[in-house]
Amino acid sequence: MSSGATGGFGGSGGAVAGASGGSNLGGASGAAGATGGAGGAGAGGASGAGASGAPGSGGSAGASGSAGMAGGAGPVDCSAIDDAWELCDSGPGFCAAVFDDGAGCAAVCAAAGLTCSEVWEDMDGACAPDMTRPALGCDSASGHDSDYCVCTGTGMPGSGGSGGDSGAGGESGEGGSGGGDVGPGEVLDLCDPPAGATTVNETIVVAAGQTYDGECKRFIAGPGVGDGSQSENQDPVFRLEDGATLINVVIGAPAADGIHTYGDATLRNITWEDIGEDALTIKETGTVVLDGGAAYQGEDKVFQINAASTFRLSNFRADDAGKLIRQNGGTTFEVNVYIDASDISNMGECIFRTDSSSSSVTMTNTRYSNIGDAGDDLWVGVGSGNITVSGNTQY
Repeated sequence: MSSGATGGFGGSGGAVAGASGGSNLGGASGAAGATGGAGGAGAGGASGAGASGAPGSGGSAGASGSAGMAGGAGPVDCSAIDDAWELCDSGPGFCAAVFDDGAGCAAVCAAAGLTCSEVWEDMDGACAPDMTRPALGCDSASGHDSDYCVCTGTGMPGSGGSGGDSGAGGESGEGGSGGGDVGPGEVLDLCDPPAGATTVNETIVVAAGQTYDGECKRFIAGPGVGDGSQSENQDPVFRLEDGATLINVVIGAPAADGIHTYGDATLRNITWEDIGEDALTIKETGTVVLDGGAAYQGEDKVFQINAASTFRLSNFRADDAGKLIRQNGGTTFEVNVYIDASDISNMGECIFRTDSSSSSVTMTNTRYSNIGDAGDDLWVGVGSGNITVSGNTQY
């Protein structure tokens, strides 16, 4: 999905304008009036404040800007949850917390403008879910004094800013209104079309604590990195160390071995035009969050998981591969997969395959089509008690 000339995506990051905005993921922008001043850029996500527009250059009043597109995936604000309860974990699109006052997960999530995604009995003193017991679900209160909650969403949607003051002859147009939450299948791909290309002759390493912004450029593997085949000895285009962040990247063909992560990693708005060997491989234990983007044309799996980890995928489009996610064959370590607000189609085998009895998958608010031989073979090897689904649509 590309950003058009009449508005960007909501969220709480930097503005992605329609015709002339920057390339950072986040805040919605209304289109400028026809002959008046430019519309103001509204910040999305939790902030909800619109910056003032630039002065107009004269003429008659501009027409009102078009409404911004659906709100995106700017980082959520977990502070309200942290103030009242125990915050265990957080990321660009989620907060995880434990309550011990009987409040219930719906109330915990609502405090941050989020919705309940998962509920588990908590492991006493660990600030973690007890996955040896069945998930409790969000539909009804557990009646427990304490539970572990996962809250997801984009926080409070922002509204568009008002237009700037008029120039000598006329008044400015108004900015477009801010977006709401991303609905199922409304994936974020803000780098369509890509903004130029560069050849990568040596793996780009993003160090711990650093953010690498690809500025929506296409990155293509040089011959020293890999040819994008199914050969296992290829290098990645990007290597993310523990705590690294990668945003606004298009990986073209050949893609070599895509992206490798070593520990916790955050990825936003990443598109693989041709998956190559694997799109992304989790090499060491951590929590990996991939929010926004797409992946196409894979001979085997899209995502490979080689270490005990948590993988959170949201607002993502995946089409034409053998399987979406594969835990390394024959391994028994625990992997917890969460898929939300995505669109998955034409997977020859399944969405998630594992050989571990402890691994789990939760899929919510997601569209899917033509998965496996029967068209709906979603999981292979996942125990029935380790599967949580809600709000999904087969098409």
